[in-house]
Amino acid sequence: MFIIPESLKLELKKLIGSKKMNEFDYLFVSNRAEKYDIRSLQVLIKEACKKVGLNKEISCHTLRHSFATHLIEQGNSITDVQLLLGHNSPETTQIYLHTSLSRLNIKSPIDTL
Repeated sequence: MFIIPESLKLELKKLIGSKKMNEFDYLFVSNRAEKYDIRSLQVLIKEACKKVGLNKEISCHTLRHSFATHLIEQGNSITDVQLLLGHNSPETTQIYLHTSLSRLNIKSPIDTL
């Protein structure tokens, strides 16, 4: 399950409308008209990183992790993010909260005394 950004909905509708699809078809397919496998996605991500000059190791999981962290930073609840990511345990989702909290710049109220 994933969230489609409003800014992409129109383009995706056009893309879907331009194809004769049934419920078992994939919207994004390889140049061999097959669904992407994980290795193909890893290569695409690596090429995209090179293209923009990003010298950091990025993976599919990095994108998932970043997405979840941003959702929490935007104020979405751990329960909602847990449901969206398909985690069985809230503890699994808590990892993203810790990453998010480390970026906060909150000072102790005692510091204002």
